[in-house]
Amino acid sequence: MHKVYKNNHKIEVTLAIEQYLLRSGIQFIIRQLGLDANFHYITDIEELNKGTNDDFLILHHKIIQKPKAINLKKIEEFYRGKILLIGNETMHAELFDNVIYPSDKELDIIQKIEQFFSGIKDKETGEKNEGISTREIDILKHVALGYSNKEIADKLFISINTVITHRKNLTEKLGIKTISGLTVYALMNNLIDAGDVKP
Repeated sequence: MHKVYKNNHKIEVTLAIEQYLLRSGIQFIIRQLGLDANFHYITDIEELNKGTNDDFLILHHKIIQKPKAINLKKIEEFYRGKILLIGNETMHAELFDNVIYPSDKELDIIQKIEQFFSGIKDKETGEKNEGISTREIDILKHVALGYSNKEIADKLFISINTVITHRKNLTEKLGIKTISGLTVYALMNNLIDAGDVKP
C-alpha cells in the first residue's frame, strides 16, 4: 500500500461502526494512505442522530436500525459532510458518496477510501481535488452524453430528485453550470468518448 497524500494537517473523521475490529481495520487503511486523522466513535443510531461536525463520516450499515428508511432520511437531513457506507447491496447507495461492499476486493476497498478522501484541501498549496463521488461521475457521464434527468433516473434506477441533487452537487464542486461545460470537463478527463456525445 502506498501513501497518496502529503497533507500536514489533521482531518476529523467520525466512525459510526460498532465492531472494534472493523473500526481498527478502517483506521489502519486511512493511516497507511498517509492521512493524519482524529477519529471520533459512534456506536448506535441515537448518537448518530445527535449529529457530528466532522467533514467525513464512515458508516456501517448495522448501525442504521429499523425502520431504515426513516433513519436514512434523518442522516441525510442532519449531516452535510461526505459519507462512506460500509454496507450491502440492499442499501440506498445513491444517498452516499461511496459504498464499500463485503464482496469488494482489497484494491477496490483501498481505491474507494482514497476517492472518499479526495476532497481534502492541502493547506500549504491551497489545491483541492473536486472529490467527485462514483455516483456523481455516473451522473456526469450521462449528462455529458445528452441524457435528460428522467432518462438518467431510469438508466441508473434512481429517482429524478436524486439525479437533480447529484447534478447540483456537481455544479457546486466543479463550478460548471452548463451542460456544454460539463461535457467538455467529461471529455478532458476521459470520462466519455467524443464519438458518443449526442449531436
